[in-house]
Amino acid sequence: MKISFVILLIVLFSFLKADDNGFQKDTFDRQLKACDEGEPFSCLRVGDAYYTGRGMAKDISTAEDFYAKGAELMKVKCDKGETAYCTYYAGMLQVGKGVEKNVEKAYEIYHDLCNKMDCESCGRLYYLSANGYIPSDSPQLICSEPFYIY
Repeated sequence: MKISFVILLIVLFSFLKADDNGFQKDTFDRQLKACDEGEPFSCLRVGDAYYTGRGMAKDISTAEDFYAKGAELMKVKCDKGETAYCTYYAGMLQVGKGVEKNVEKAYEIYHDLCNKMDCESCGRLYYLSANGYIPSDSPQLICSEPFYIY
């Protein structure tokens, strides 16, 4: 009786493990399709999968390609005025993920968004200043939103 129970548990856990792998593959495939259709965040998720090797062989070069594609798509959406994409794109510029690191361009984007009352961008401007990435007397820190004048 105990042996039957143990065998049942082994079979059950094997099934659950197989199902989990299938779910990961399905999720990856959906993200890859969404990336191909122009969704930047999906490209970043696919890049993360290659970067970490989760569910596949680790491939840093392919990860970087997907990060670059995600950054390019973010910029296109930002240029069309989609604020959330601008904030994320500036963050990618700030750290150099998928694009060449350019802190000056990042804070220009944050400044423009802060003046449009984007609180997250105002906070990121403050972070750049507080951590010495931009001078504390930078004109970029003068936002028109009164709560965010630093």
